[in-house]
Amino acid sequence: MDRKSSEVLWSEFVDPPRHSRCFGARVGPVQFTDVADMARVKINGGDAGVLWKAPYRVSTSALRSGTNRIEVSVTSPWRNRLIAEARSSTGTLYPPMTGVFADDAEILPAGLLGPMSLVYNHRP
Repeated sequence: MDRKSSEVLWSEFVDPPRHSRCFGARVGPVQFTDVADMARVKINGGDAGVLWKAPYRVSTSALRSGTNRIEVSVTSPWRNRLIAEARSSTGTLYPPMTGVFADDAEILPAGLLGPMSLVYNHRP
């Protein structure tokens, strides 16, 4: 078991004009199915927002013609680290933190829990 509450970086390259199959369509938000615990999204190196509650969407105003990089830094729940410490102490956390959760407490899901999608909107 990972003994940390940590941050993981995920990145994807997208080319929105090539993905658009509908005449008159424009790219709307970047949408995620579910995020646990929270995530920061960057598009082409610029901050696009923080996701911590539904709907998990950020603006795509930073997208440009051609290839774009979408980066997502996901931070896992601190609770999971405290439970891992309760199960097997590393000595790196000290009371009262080590007694917050019992060793049989449930580990929560962490990460991007489902696909990312670009939402296309049709112009009126």
